[in-house]
Amino acid sequence: MENNKEEEIQKIDTVKQKILNYSKELKQLSLEAVYSKLRDIKDNINQKYSFLFKEFKDIKLGCFVSFYINDNLRGCIGTIEPVFDNLILEIINNSISAAFKDPRFESISLKEYPYLKNKIDFIINIEKINDISKLNPKEYGIIVKKGDKKGVLLPDIPTINTIEKQLEITFNKAGLKYNKENLFKENEIYRFQVIRI
Repeated sequence: MENNKEEEIQKIDTVKQKILNYSKELKQLSLEAVYSKLRDIKDNINQKYSFLFKEFKDIKLGCFVSFYINDNLRGCIGTIEPVFDNLILEIINNSISAAFKDPRFESISLKEYPYLKNKIDFIINIEKINDISKLNPKEYGIIVKKGDKKGVLLPDIPTINTIEKQLEITFNKAGLKYNKENLFKENEIYRFQVIRI
């Protein structure tokens, strides 16, 4: 069992290193996925970034893509667990969703595109918890589940610096009532970490 844990940590470290080594290219890929959609250009990305497809072909992770204009959030959508065949497809699809399908915002326009900045969070180390002392909004994101309702909040958001606030917001996102007393009685709570670029 210990061996497996160590192997898992080693695997995550290797993936983390690879993501950090290619962080510039991965972020550029995300932006160009949006541009290709805006311009209705097909297949350009697959050819241009074939080296990334090769490099990440066996890596699957959920990820969240966030877009900003002048430091203001302009769209954020992602997957907690991988939905696509590899990390590159996950980034492309989540980038397009964040730019055009976030219900809180209008779709990103061609006029806005030159001002677009992005951040990508790759989800790692998801684990169920039964004690809020295991949370830390700087280090861990959280997932709250009850039935078919689910809320997710990424870690290290500048305006969220208490566990209480992190839980309240996540429950709210899930459409659930936050009740400190019955926190673990009726809900499943998970924490996770991210590799952020």
